[in-house]
Amino acid sequence: MMFGDTAYLESLYNNRAAIPNFQDYVDRWTKNSSGICKSLKDQCECDVPYGDDLLETMDVYTPSGPPSAMLMFVHGGYWRSLDKSQHAFVARPFVDRGIAVAVINYS
Repeated sequence: MMFGDTAYLESLYNNRAAIPNFQDYVDRWTKNSSGICKSLKDQCECDVPYGDDLLETMDVYTPSGPPSAMLMFVHGGYWRSLDKSQHAFVARPFVDRGIAVAVINYS
């Protein structure tokens, strides 16, 4: 197996092939993320653009008071799959502790 071998390089980035039940994780993330914006009400601003590409947007979640910090969360997906909407669940515990969170999409 050579470092330049395309199949080998692909295997390094293809977590779906390495994790037999990967879809269970994606389903759980999607379920846990589904109501976050509604539950945070006025503390969520969705699809804030940060670049020229249509996919370059972020959802920003803010605590009720002034934030003590900002977490920028970039989801995985190997530039091929997944979306920020499936990862909104990461915001809640941080926002509850006074930290703003931006969950980012990318092209």
